[in-house]
Amino acid sequence: MPRGRLQRGIEPSESGKDRRGTIRYALFQCIRDKGYAATSLADVAAVAGLSASHLLYYYDSKDAVLEDLFLMATRHMMDDIAKIPWDSPEAAIDALADYFFGGKFLTRTEIATMLQFWGLSTHHPRLRETKTEFDDDLRRRLREVFRRAKRGGEASRDAADVAYALLSGLLSAVYFAPDLDLPRARSLVRSTLGRLAGLRQRKE
Repeated sequence: MPRGRLQRGIEPSESGKDRRGTIRYALFQCIRDKGYAATSLADVAAVAGLSASHLLYYYDSKDAVLEDLFLMATRHMMDDIAKIPWDSPEAAIDALADYFFGGKFLTRTEIATMLQFWGLSTHHPRLRETKTEFDDDLRRRLREVFRRAKRGGEASRDAADVAYALLSGLLSAVYFAPDLDLPRARSLVRSTLGRLAGLRQRKE
């Protein structure tokens, strides 16, 4: 199964001593393969190569593993996004399109897993806090992109909110819409955000 940068970033160390990392990654694999609701603590323990009682030495519940995993995955994404060349609107838009829809940083399977995380955050206070931190950071960076593109004040904020909504919506759509693949989503992000920023249209 293809591994993107997100999955590689949350894999445990090869030393075998990172028990919490092994458990987090086991939950990631279970969510990826059959979903969080269908995953039991015993399932996570089995994938991690532990007994359920041994797992409980490191985490007191499946939810506790989820909170830690989601925080780690989100911080990993935020670190990646921070490295985008935000001082250039054109370069930032290209890098965002590549990050979310280029298939190397996030594969389609990883997108599906993140969608599950985000859905679970609706009624889970700690997950929601983590998701809000990610959203606020991305929206702030998008506002700066449009400010640098001379979309000042309210126009900059409005453009950032539209851009954020487009990114969020397309992440869902590429998984559920059979006729919308990653390359087309990437192209839509580049062209739509480019228009919002007032950039000249570029050929793919």
